[in-house]
Amino acid sequence: MTTKMPSSPSEPSATVKPIQNLLICGTGAVGGAYAKKIADHDPTCLRILARGNRKHRYKQDGLIINDQRYDFNLADPEAPEPQAADLILVAVKDYGLTEAIQDMTPFVGPQTLILSLMNGITSEARLAEAFGHEKVLYGLVMSIDGARDQNRIRFTQYGTISFGYAINTEIKEEVQSVAAFFDKVGISYNIPENMQRELWYKFMVNVGINQASAVVRGGFGAFQTIPEAHALMRSAMWELIRITEKNGIHLSEKDLENWDKVLMAMPPGSRPSMLNDLENGRKTEVEMLSGAIMALGAQYNVPTPVNEALYRIIKSAEALTEALNGV
Repeated sequence: MTTKMPSSPSEPSATVKPIQNLLICGTGAVGGAYAKKIADHDPTCLRILARGNRKHRYKQDGLIINDQRYDFNLADPEAPEPQAADLILVAVKDYGLTEAIQDMTPFVGPQTLILSLMNGITSEARLAEAFGHEKVLYGLVMSIDGARDQNRIRFTQYGTISFGYAINTEIKEEVQSVAAFFDKVGISYNIPENMQRELWYKFMVNVGINQASAVVRGGFGAFQTIPEAHALMRSAMWELIRITEKNGIHLSEKDLENWDKVLMAMPPGSRPSMLNDLENGRKTEVEMLSGAIMALGAQYNVPTPVNEALYRIIKSAEALTEALNGV
């Protein structure tokens, strides 16, 4: 994956506004891990978006991240005169974005930047529709291995954030500002020249590893050692690659090879998020993954039988869990 870095991201130009007030929307495995990273450096610059019952639970129980309790500063959208954030990190599930946009709105000011760390290829467009294209940066996280259960989050590696505007042949001041903040708090990042393609690469990864792990009920180790599991993952990915041959993104076999290198370096005992969601009785992002692949396949006349099978299996598992829990 081609990376374009600022010549000196830790020393942005004098006109770049520094990030001093950060808001995290969504404290699952990704949001919680980066909340810890930032709070360990400077807890005063960080707030967590929370209202209602979620706010009450945070106040009462905190978040236990890698066995350490954190009581973050909270930002309530229903509070009078909320303070606008310099940067909002969005790390909710796809099905929670509509509510998140409503809750974020009071904290979006004239200078606020919004960086999505969500899975999928549509969150940036939805955020831009709500707040304006100039405010929204593309983003994704690779190689993080966290899991959340109730108020407990565990992870062994943060991974790397890729971010920027859709095209970053020149590093704009807004991107420099975020890069300088990440340098300050010690967050690993890169700035790809073609961030849009990078999003499709991550989408390919999730279409394969997330869904296949949920079906075979195995973590990364299963895909490192079991040929049939690895083949299932790649079959789902190939259907997306064939779609990108028609939509101008042009993923290829080389992208699969790049992912295999990442996969083989992942902790074998760690698990993709969809497997954790399914086994903990939570709703999955299957609509945003194989559901979207099926729709794109129909649009571009590309057969998607593997993703159709994955969709039916995962939706069936969700329905059985709901019936068991009386939902």
